[in-house]
Amino acid sequence: MDSELSLNIYTEPASKESAKKKPKEKKRNLEAEPDEFESSKREPKKAKRSHEGEQRPPRQGVTSSLFTGTEDIPRLPPPNIKKQKHQTVFSQLTFEKANLHPFMVKNLEELLGSTKMTEVQRLAIPIILSGKDTIIKSQTGSGKTLTYACPIIQVLQEIRPKISRGEGVMALIIVPTRELALQSYEWLSKLTKSFTWLVPGVFTGGEKKKSEKARMRKGFTILVSTPGRLLDHLSTTKNCNMSKVRYLILDEADRMLDLGYEESVAKIVTALNDQGSTSELRQTILLSATINSAVERLAGLALKESREYVDASNDKEQAETADSEVLCVPDTLDQWFLAVPPKLRLVVLASLVASKCELTNQRKMLIFCATQDMVDYLTPLLASALSQKDTTEESSDEEGDDEEEAEDEKNLSGINTKIQFFRLHGNMTQKERTEVFKTFRDVPSGVLLCTDVASRGLDLPKVDWIIQFTAPPTPQDYVHRVGRTARVGHKGSAVIFLALSELGYVTKLEEHGIRLKEMDATKVLDELLMLIPREPEPKRRRGSRSKVRNFIPPC
Repeated sequence: MDSELSLNIYTEPASKESAKKKPKEKKRNLEAEPDEFESSKREPKKAKRSHEGEQRPPRQGVTSSLFTGTEDIPRLPPPNIKKQKHQTVFSQLTFEKANLHPFMVKNLEELLGSTKMTEVQRLAIPIILSGKDTIIKSQTGSGKTLTYACPIIQVLQEIRPKISRGEGVMALIIVPTRELALQSYEWLSKLTKSFTWLVPGVFTGGEKKKSEKARMRKGFTILVSTPGRLLDHLSTTKNCNMSKVRYLILDEADRMLDLGYEESVAKIVTALNDQGSTSELRQTILLSATINSAVERLAGLALKESREYVDASNDKEQAETADSEVLCVPDTLDQWFLAVPPKLRLVVLASLVASKCELTNQRKMLIFCATQDMVDYLTPLLASALSQKDTTEESSDEEGDDEEEAEDEKNLSGINTKIQFFRLHGNMTQKERTEVFKTFRDVPSGVLLCTDVASRGLDLPKVDWIIQFTAPPTPQDYVHRVGRTARVGHKGSAVIFLALSELGYVTKLEEHGIRLKEMDATKVLDELLMLIPREPEPKRRRGSRSKVRNFIPPC
């Protein structure tokens, strides 16, 4: 019986006599000499080669579809939050009312397109100008960079006689990522355009230390740096003089702690104290989207005891405590979730990207992925599926030989959406990351696939959609991701992909005051059908109708 089960399903059933003989043959083979055993081992290969030319009967089985056999999507109960907590972004005051230099107000309007202050700027700028240590809590995309940059430049440009770059660093700004450091440096360069004696500089990992040391010898007035690179220069560079630092800014403090920079920041603060820039002589400003015990511990290390709190999500200008449980998002942000079975995730993602880029004007989006490998895998895959390959430069010498292959490629070339795809993650070189960041920021449309390296602090203008292909670890990370859109009053949308086993994440967000609407995956797939190219119907010739009517298919 066992020998019958081992037979090929395409051969005739074995008879009972042959079934009885086979165990004896097996025994003889085992007792054979080594040479005979080797030859018997090679016999099945010869038999296999002899039957290669024969046509095997079609395999019988069940044809499975991508859209069948999926799990039923459960209906979630209505959310138990009465109202989504939003934060008002803009105030009614202009920068002219903030006691800033007219040249700076002009630079804000002409170079940065800012005329009205946001709520956090209205609340915090007067406090910073008064010289008090400040903790600022505000949502992402609310203009925190200008909140500290404007008053610092205002005070430094008023000093007489004018500051020279050779006097050393007067303002030190520490940020968690290279991209945020470059962005902050560019904004400072625009704000100081009218004050040429104020020289901003930037230090980031991945750059040559030799060139940074040369720039350090020339001198900076304002320095933006990541924690690791700054600590390296403080330890090894003799010209890294921080004795005259009057301002210390810790931007995106919660993100720095998430990345494990607490010890590095503590060493930097100690180095400043040792060089003479003590907490009594300098003003420290800490900015964060969330205030928790770890951020409070960092504040206790760097700030004075008599510090001010600014919470832009509350009506009060100063708050004695900050509640990190209830999270708020801009009121211009629409939030959705997609419950998608595992085997439909990729096709729904492609459908969503194609439909939003082609059927609407929302052509700029970010797709957040869990890992670097996922980014590297999805970027070329989506590009090949949604963008037709340009074959104009290919040689046509072998057209006759490749007609059938070319026809297949034409039919399977994908949807020509003309979308540019970019990727960004921490394993790329600094040159690649900088080039991608600047290119995507300047293009009017495109899709950037990225990890959480792009979730904090970056100001990418006019991003229409945030797609979270994998759920973030915490609700706070969710808020930081969606904060890349709906920035400074612009409208934006965000959608998160969830497996059926992850639908409890929606309830978790509701506990933090965030309400999501459900998006129907079938409607997303229906929109894809509108984009599939269809071949035009062939023109009928005269008499063709009678030929078709009289045609009898063969039996």
